[in-house]
Amino acid sequence: MSDNRPVVFLIHGMGVHKAGWEVSWIDSMQETLKNSGYTYFQTNNIKNTVDFCPINYDSIFVDLLGGWSNTATKVMELKGMKMAGELSDAVNWAADINKSDSSFIRDSVLDVLLWRLGHVTRNDIINEVATQITEKLLTLTPQRRSNCHVISHSLGTSVIDRVLDAIATNEWQNGAPSGFDSKKFRFNSVHTLANVSLILETKEHQIAQSMVRPANTQQPLGYTQVFCNYKHKLDPFTLLKPLNAGELFNEKELCNDIAISHIHDANVHAFSHYFKHPSVHQSIVNNLLPATVSYIERMSAKAAFKHTNIVQTINSVGLTDEAKVLQELTLINEMIESEIAEGSSLLKVLLSAIYLYEKGNLK
Repeated sequence: MSDNRPVVFLIHGMGVHKAGWEVSWIDSMQETLKNSGYTYFQTNNIKNTVDFCPINYDSIFVDLLGGWSNTATKVMELKGMKMAGELSDAVNWAADINKSDSSFIRDSVLDVLLWRLGHVTRNDIINEVATQITEKLLTLTPQRRSNCHVISHSLGTSVIDRVLDAIATNEWQNGAPSGFDSKKFRFNSVHTLANVSLILETKEHQIAQSMVRPANTQQPLGYTQVFCNYKHKLDPFTLLKPLNAGELFNEKELCNDIAISHIHDANVHAFSHYFKHPSVHQSIVNNLLPATVSYIERMSAKAAFKHTNIVQTINSVGLTDEAKVLQELTLINEMIESEIAEGSSLLKVLLSAIYLYEKGNLK
């Protein structure tokens, strides 16, 4: 029997991701879809109806750090490098925090720094992820290649933008053609949750010029048919420079920008928290498995969805109520506004926000 399942590439965000990291994502998807009351997912598990292909680039950071005898020493080496002021203040901040909390720098911040600052590291990741994606595509029949999608989160949104742009333009592996450039291939849909690509863009690669956009008359070689972007109004990491794909790409019909603001967990940045919202998971499922959730079921799920789930928030981190979560997030967001007003670079403010977010028990 032929395999006609949609193929979905999963791209993780910052932090340590060992083999099997995708299981928690997929399990949380199924739990949400089943609990939302959709008939199809009462008897069908999304892990079986979708061919998930997890992409792991964290191994490059691990290998790189394995060659560092001391993370603190390496951060100080970065501090001593000559770089633009907008980058140096981020490294100086990391070096100061590293003196008292090197484990935080390694587990939560260093991959963001290395992705943004390290040209060689960034190219290694682009080549590795592009290789993983194209090798999977090569195994598919032409029919299955016409039903491929991407779901990325957090740092992964920046990574996948650079990777797909490189594949689309053959600007990887020294320009060797992969057979999947934008003249020959296009993804059905690209989904970005907690998109930070604008914050981490570089001078040589501006998101506004990326090929990771819907194909239209303005850019007929766009690398996806549909681009869906999901942002949480209280997520500190996306507030710095939020992406509005419809405006950026001048394409409102094929770009779907969805803003959410629910609180079901203190960690509003988490992939699972984003996916819980009906507007998010219905958009994703409608692209991956169309016609599996009826219009009536979609409307019923949205009507039944609670903006807050205080009990779950209490169980998550021991906070007394939703007000405490809002208080923590408000403090972080006020810090963001203050540092931007003082002229700090976006990268440095992003790192500060990550630090406060984790130390405030929001992760």
